[in-house]
Amino acid sequence: MQKIGHIGFAMLVLAPFYGCLTLPQILLTSAISTLPDLDIKLRVKHRQYTHNVTAAVILGVFVATIFYYNGLSLFKGFLIGFTGIILHIIADLPTFQKFPPLYPFNKKMVAFRLFRSNNKTVNMLLFLVGVCVLTYLTTKKYILQGGILNLWLYLP
Repeated sequence: MQKIGHIGFAMLVLAPFYGCLTLPQILLTSAISTLPDLDIKLRVKHRQYTHNVTAAVILGVFVATIFYYNGLSLFKGFLIGFTGIILHIIADLPTFQKFPPLYPFNKKMVAFRLFRSNNKTVNMLLFLVGVCVLTYLTTKKYILQGGILNLWLYLP
């Protein structure tokens, strides 16, 4: 999956948790969901070391540490980092390229082989649906109170 597809997928999955998570936390998690593909830029084997639960735990601890030293919730920091990577893994499962999501505990390679990761239609559709659902769920309170025009009265 491409960056735009990962961001859209993460927003789509996280949107119902708006309220437990703030909009900036949802957007940060969505941005973090793109990080496993840094393995391409780092020229290490794609989907081997960055697309697994171990990487999710490591990044969760890293984000939690940053949160902690900035006076924020250690737990939410871990949750944001860990969840971002897990969402990336889940979004890559339907693609053709196999990878070991439980590495190093289980080296079994997995792929559902439903579509290619560079499928522009799937990536764009996930992004658009993710943006629409997140936008609706974060603004529905205002929309339901007085229609779409009333929403503009609440925006800064």
